Amino acid sequence: MSKLRNILAALVLSAAPVAANAAPVNVDTWYTFGFGGVNSALQGGAGFIQGDNPTSAVAPDGPWTFTLTSAATLFVMDLFLSVDQFELFNFGSSLGLTSSPTASGGGCDSNITCAIGNLDYSRGSFALAAGDYSITGIQRQGVAGAGVFIVETAAVPVPAAGVLLVGALGMLGAVRRRKSRKA
Repeated sequence: MSKLRNILAALVLSAAPVAANAAPVNVDTWYTFGFGGVNSALQGGAGFIQGDNPTSAVAPDGPWTFTLTSAATLFVMDLFLSVDQFELFNFGSSLGLTSSPTASGGGCDSNITCAIGNLDYSRGSFALAAGDYSITGIQRQGVAGAGVFIVETAAVPVPAAGVLLVGALGMLGAVRRRKSRKA
């Protein structure tokens, strides 16, 4: 009976999911990642030419993890040749695809600011709410190369409708005060 129990325990342990070695990333920091060709996983940026203008850090091997206390945006973009497209995932659920690539070549090389201004480069902006994230990705089109990403936080602007509402309420209050003074 003891032998059967040990065999069952071994089977249960071998069937248990293995925890991935998640690598934390900092928000508001550019990271370079690499990829090896169509259907390859996005990987750490070691060994790849780093993005510059602004300078990027080497992305660790994924999944890339972080915790947000407020809303942010995950921005992912191809660099060098503008022929790659990516699909991003959070805890295995698809966030979506970056834009369709072009075959123009791009011409920005490792210059992040240049590539942002050049719509030939595939890019994707993914809105993120507060919470925990574990980001991975797959190259869906293109050739082996490198790209960049940033998890960007920003102050949430007051929507124009909110400004108009506050202004309208202020005007209503002024009209009421004027009417109450006349009465």
